[in-house]
Amino acid sequence: MNQKTPHIRFEQINGYVLGEAKIAEQTSIAEHLASCAMCAMQKKRIEQMLATMRTDQTEEVPTYLSERVFDMFESTLLPVQSEQKSVFDKISAIFHSDEIAPALGLRSGQADSVRRIKYVANEIEITLRISLIGENDWRIDGQVSGANIPDKVELSNKDTVIEAEINDFAEFSLASVKAGKYVLYVTIDDYEIEVKELLIGQ
Repeated sequence: MNQKTPHIRFEQINGYVLGEAKIAEQTSIAEHLASCAMCAMQKKRIEQMLATMRTDQTEEVPTYLSERVFDMFESTLLPVQSEQKSVFDKISAIFHSDEIAPALGLRSGQADSVRRIKYVANEIEITLRISLIGENDWRIDGQVSGANIPDKVELSNKDTVIEAEINDFAEFSLASVKAGKYVLYVTIDDYEIEVKELLIGQ
C-alpha cells in the first residue's frame, strides 16, 4: 500500500488486536499495518491500553463509559476518508493560436513547414511544434512556460500511450507519432493540464 490508500477503520484494528477479525481480513489488515505508520501507531496504542486494562486492579469501568472513550479515541486519530483530497487537480488547456511557419535548415525530403500551436491554462503556456518526418510519422516538440518543470508529459489515444522526455528547460519531444486525434497530459506538481482533441496530420 502507498500513501494514497485509505486508512483502515478503528473497529478493524481493534478486532484484529483482539483476534476477532475475520480470517479473510487478517492478511490485508496485517499488510496495511506493515506499511502505514499511522495505523501501526493506533494498533500499538490499542495494545497498550488493553494491556493496562488487563493488569489494572481497580473497579471495572461501565460499558457505556468505555465505549465513549473508544469513540473519542477514534475521532482524534484518523481523518475521515471522504475528506481526502484527490491526487490531482485537473485543468483543461484553452486553445490560443495555430500557425504554419517555414522550417529553416531542413534537409531534402523533410517537411518544408512546421505547425506551431499554443495552449494556455491559467498562467501556463504550452507551445507545440509539429513537423512531418516520414510518410506518416510526425515529430512533436514542445515547451511549458510559466510553471515548474513538468513531472510528466504524456500523449495518448485509444491505441497508444507515449511518454515524453523532459529537459531542464521544460522542453519535451515525441519523436515519432502517427497521424490521428490525441490527448496531451502535462503533470506539474499536484495538478494535471489536459489538452483535448490534439489533431496530428489532419
